[in-house]
Amino acid sequence: MRTASLVALSSLLLLTTGCPEDGGIGPFLTNGAEMPERDPDTEWDGNLSDGSIIDIDWASSGAFGCYPGTENVNFTGNHVFVDEAIGEDMGDFHVRVNPSDPTVDVSLYAIKVGTSTTDYPPDLASAIACDTSFDRENNGNPGVSEAATVQAGNAYRIIVGVAGANDQTSGAYDVEVWYGD
Repeated sequence: MRTASLVALSSLLLLTTGCPEDGGIGPFLTNGAEMPERDPDTEWDGNLSDGSIIDIDWASSGAFGCYPGTENVNFTGNHVFVDEAIGEDMGDFHVRVNPSDPTVDVSLYAIKVGTSTTDYPPDLASAIACDTSFDRENNGNPGVSEAATVQAGNAYRIIVGVAGANDQTSGAYDVEVWYGD
């Protein structure tokens, strides 16, 4: 019981002390992570119509822990996956997806796996880490960018996944990637 009280207190402290100076929502509830203050190292365009709807039960399983099952609505549309590789000396991997239209609602995966792994979700057996960005409060935030940072350290294969939220199956977006800070 004491551990649960400490967790609740820690969460409350993050919510009440983590607010930025502009009065917005603090770090605990933001969508994504801070990106490096320079041009991205690589970029590409995509469209949710290039993907497909997949079984998303894998994402909330213990082998991944991408997000709690209560957030499934943020991943019910088409999924598009792209590979990226990071070397041990590249630094952290930063990725941001930007909807091209204010009506496009996307969520983001950055899944870290070993370099010999070739599968994609939902056929992927497990991951070293899974970082996600999605609307954690309203179950929808069309037109809002999503971003995540994956900690480096060794050579990894990163699976970048863009998913449509709320059954969205089409919509253009661009992805920006930074290697290191």
